[in-house]
Amino acid sequence: MNDNFYQMNEIEKQKYKKEQDRLYFERLLGEDFLKLLKDDFVTEIMLNNDEEKHLWVDKFGEGMVETNIIVNNVEALKIIENVANLNKKVVNDDNPILSGSLPNGERFEAIIGECVNFSPIMAIRKPPAKIFTLDEYVEKKVITEKQKDFIVQKFVSERKNILIVGGTSSGKTTFANACLEKLTNTKDRIIIIEDTQELKCKSKNIVRLKSTYKIVTSLLLKSTMRFNPTRVMIGEARDGQTCLDFLMALNSGHPGGLVTVHADSAELGLKKVEQYINMVSQKPQEEMIASAFDIIVFIERDENQNRKIKEVLYLEGWDEVSKKYILTPVVS
Repeated sequence: MNDNFYQMNEIEKQKYKKEQDRLYFERLLGEDFLKLLKDDFVTEIMLNNDEEKHLWVDKFGEGMVETNIIVNNVEALKIIENVANLNKKVVNDDNPILSGSLPNGERFEAIIGECVNFSPIMAIRKPPAKIFTLDEYVEKKVITEKQKDFIVQKFVSERKNILIVGGTSSGKTTFANACLEKLTNTKDRIIIIEDTQELKCKSKNIVRLKSTYKIVTSLLLKSTMRFNPTRVMIGEARDGQTCLDFLMALNSGHPGGLVTVHADSAELGLKKVEQYINMVSQKPQEEMIASAFDIIVFIERDENQNRKIKEVLYLEGWDEVSKKYILTPVVS
């Protein structure tokens, strides 16, 4: 321990302890594992409960890749128990599922015990160290030049609202960051609300808020309206009150917002928002949804596990007769 530890104030002690935790954890991982964690192109690291126990990674532009790095059951359990200690949680046979974060903020999920045949599994979701620009998306053929130009014109210049839709690990957050990168030089006041801080924006006038179990996103969103925001971004919509409050914010003088949602197509993304709102509202809100969102982007993985923008749609309104959203594709 540092000889000056007891002369430190509480904030200095917390910083020192956090740094020591980080150094110990890095030694526990080992050099090869640590290289993956520091690789800017690796977005996720996974360990399966197969016999080989090789680490798998998800790499930008490549998809899922098996590595030659082996983490055996004993090593995996040590890592999981250390993460539990860092997060002040207990993981054992009675509590086999661990959700937490690593010292540098990476999201961590693990399962041990009988549920996984006593062969621990884990997944590490990294916050993006590198922001991939929309131009790089075009270079990688994830999106077309025309689709990129449309998004930049509508989201950045015209301050239209964007809903980014996709499945788990499809790249919604990474694409959201590519859109936010275009706001680097904006004069807008931006407020970002997330439960896990993954959205990146280099704009100068920015406020970042983190929701907790007690202070949920909808509460922060209501408070945000008193902080004079120009644009509001939400990492992910997961409940009805958040969706309803966000739509009201977008429709009441705060355009140019962004949010992500889990669904398997652009139209199903709108349906998911409907389902969430129906949990807290007795009246269907299709017209409010149609007036709030302008751009719908659906991103998915192809058969090779590479990310691909499948749909970019312009939402023009709600047809009360057909009971359908009026959607115009932005073709290649």
